[in-house]
Amino acid sequence: MFNRSLFLILICSACAFSFAGDMVNVDELPHKTHQLPDGTKYTVITYGERNWRKVAPSVLEGLEATDRDICFEAKFDSVVPPDKLKLFGQQGTLIVSDRAEFKRLQTELRRTDNIWFAGELRKSKDGKSVELVLLHTLKQPKDLEKFELKIAALIKKGDFDGLIETGYLIEQQRTQGGNLEGGIKWFDDMGTLKTKAFETGLNLKEKSLKRDDADGLFAVALQWKEIMRRYAKFRELVERVLKIDPGHPRAQKFAEELGLEKFEGVWLRKDEVARLKLQQKQNQDRLNEEQKNELERKRKALEEAVAQRPQLLSRYQASLRVSDPTARQAAIASFGEAIGKSPDAGFGLEAAEVLVNLSDPAAVSPGLEKAIKSEHADVRRVVYEGLIWRGAQEQSAAFDLLAAALRTEKDSNAAHSAVDSLVSMGGKPAAATLIACLAADDKIVREEVIDGLKQVTKQSLNSKEAWQDWWAKNKDTFNPQ
Repeated sequence: MFNRSLFLILICSACAFSFAGDMVNVDELPHKTHQLPDGTKYTVITYGERNWRKVAPSVLEGLEATDRDICFEAKFDSVVPPDKLKLFGQQGTLIVSDRAEFKRLQTELRRTDNIWFAGELRKSKDGKSVELVLLHTLKQPKDLEKFELKIAALIKKGDFDGLIETGYLIEQQRTQGGNLEGGIKWFDDMGTLKTKAFETGLNLKEKSLKRDDADGLFAVALQWKEIMRRYAKFRELVERVLKIDPGHPRAQKFAEELGLEKFEGVWLRKDEVARLKLQQKQNQDRLNEEQKNELERKRKALEEAVAQRPQLLSRYQASLRVSDPTARQAAIASFGEAIGKSPDAGFGLEAAEVLVNLSDPAAVSPGLEKAIKSEHADVRRVVYEGLIWRGAQEQSAAFDLLAAALRTEKDSNAAHSAVDSLVSMGGKPAAATLIACLAADDKIVREEVIDGLKQVTKQSLNSKEAWQDWWAKNKDTFNPQ
């Protein structure tokens, strides 16, 4: 319904009044926005060599007249001779200067004309209200043209807040009166402009945000929902907010409403969660089947290897009984590789004992060097002890192989056996080998090594770094008794 409260304009002969009969779009006049210390913003429009603060027409319904130079826009309704004008949907009192100008207004203004008024606000004579002494009136474009021009200008400036505010102004104009220009078509066309203002403003506002601004993005999401009723867009932006910040408190409140579910720390649509859970189950079932097949394969391989153990031992030992050095070294390498790869721990233990006791330097490398890769900790233990024994027989390369192996050893029992053997051997080679083993990946193995160093050196250091510093200073003079 139209609010047909009448806005009265009185004439005062003391003021110089100007009326621009030609169209002057006030939006094209110089504008400047200021901000007060409390954060409040206001706009000043310059016209007639004077600054006018932009306000709402409702300022005339109050009692404060502290701000004298003000301006606003309103729709003209009619004149009331000899000195009054009615404005559509507004209340208050305006005072104009000149009777001749009043007659001119009476002749040239038409109902629903958009007018910009500027003047000096003051208390009324009875002190019960305020009145505006009009100094300027500017005729404005019709609604559709005016808002089209305004939207275009705001888009050019990238003023998303101005566009959103304009959308509200258009909607207010459509629903609170003033539809006297073109009936239903006018109403529909204004609706199109309103949508354009809101959509453009919200899109520009979204683009202005930083990529990780969850709060700003959520505020835009709410505006899409509340202003435009665009629930699909609201959902899209809320999902983006929750990707940026899965714990966003306000966005989380809408998650259930939007059919979202938190899955492994990420908010997803429920159908997507169901798909991922099914996929995980299928992957796990496939993995279980693969593990089952692998266990079965290993079981069969072990059975076959155990059954062939006697023949394999005989065959490899026979291959070692050759006189040609090159052929013998190749046989030792093949024997060591067989130990390292065999699924049969029994074969590995027996074969490693044979290899350790070979009177050939190749027994250490490549023989034991390949055998040390066995998956069986008991086999590696025998190889470690064999390397220590061979190292004590002045094959120093054996200690290097041992240190390299212990640095990646994960079995504490195998490591403990090797460290015990080094401690039993004692001497500077044992200490040097243990120092090299301090780089072990496994914490328990490092602790075994440190304990061995304490026994070999009679020192009481407790960290890898402390032992390394001590060895750097004492290795040349270290001579255990």
